[in-house]
Amino acid sequence: EYVYKVVADKNTALELYLNGEMDEVTLSPEAIEQYVDDPSIKTGPAKAIQVISINHGNTNNNGILGNVNFRKALFYAVDRQSIAKMTNGIPANYLVPSKCLGLDPKLAKEYYDKAMAECGISNLTLTLQYNETSANNKAASEFLHKTFPEIFGDSFTLELMAAPSGVLNSYIKGWKNGDPNSYELQW
Repeated sequence: EYVYKVVADKNTALELYLNGEMDEVTLSPEAIEQYVDDPSIKTGPAKAIQVISINHGNTNNNGILGNVNFRKALFYAVDRQSIAKMTNGIPANYLVPSKCLGLDPKLAKEYYDKAMAECGISNLTLTLQYNETSANNKAASEFLHKTFPEIFGDSFTLELMAAPSGVLNSYIKGWKNGDPNSYELQW
């Protein structure tokens, strides 16, 4: 027999688990850090795929989001291992070759500098939009907010924008309605 309890708050669910009132619970990113060494913690492949949509048709910043070198810089600047660990998952290696999962800050910075020169800009501020109800998106966004400037330097700023999914969808659809600059980056 299975008995399911629907608990909206992850902290309450964790308390029920710790009190022996539940056999299993999904941890929030904050709780994962606290319980990372607990032998009862199990990691597994992600139940969903997280990707950042890059609006390569955006014309702001001299079209840097459409620059191949800039997109390569973003690719090599994302620490997938750390993000997966924060969300108690395993980085996907089944959609792309595992050799492509490696973080390479030096190469990311080289591509970034090349893209900035190609686009003729010296400072760059981008906005990453994420779903306000997704703890995983929030944690990953905050992680990138911290690590991207460490890799790219003081010339780069990543701003974060939390919004309901309906609002985010309207930004994504905005370019179809004639606004190529409706968003920059979005989970």
